[in-house]
Amino acid sequence: MTLSDLQTVRDFKMVRNRVRQGWLTVNSNKDATVREVTFEAYQVCDEGDWKEAMVVLDKGLYGVGPATGEIMLE
Repeated sequence: MTLSDLQTVRDFKMVRNRVRQGWLTVNSNKDATVREVTFEAYQVCDEGDWKEAMVVLDKGLYGVGPATGEIMLE
């Protein structure tokens, strides 16, 4: 997943909830970081550890919490 893809996911999730502060923090991620972290999270998820994949996303990317992480892993 690229930074642009992540921004699209964020925009989809936040379409009716733009009053939340911090929703723009996704933009502070670097494209290379997004690619690395999502690759690792998808590998962990493929191994069957959904919770650990969520932790990888949450700790590795700014502005990605449980709700956004769930959308990314579906």
